[in-house]
Amino acid sequence: MFSVLELRPVLHEVLIGIFMVISTPVTFVLLVRAALHRDSAEGDNPVDKNN
Repeated sequence: MFSVLELRPVLHEVLIGIFMVISTPVTFVLLVRAALHRDSAEGDNPVDKNN
C-alpha cells in the first residue's frame, strides 16, 4: 500500500486495518457473552424459548 501524495509505503494504514480485522470479532463475542450473562442473571433465557 502506498501513500496517495508520495510513492512510499504507509505502514500505519496497514496496521489499522489489521487491528480492525482482529478487534471486531473479539468485540462482538464479548458483547454477545455480556448480553447472555445479563439475560441469565435476570432469569430470562431467550435461547430456550419456543415461538
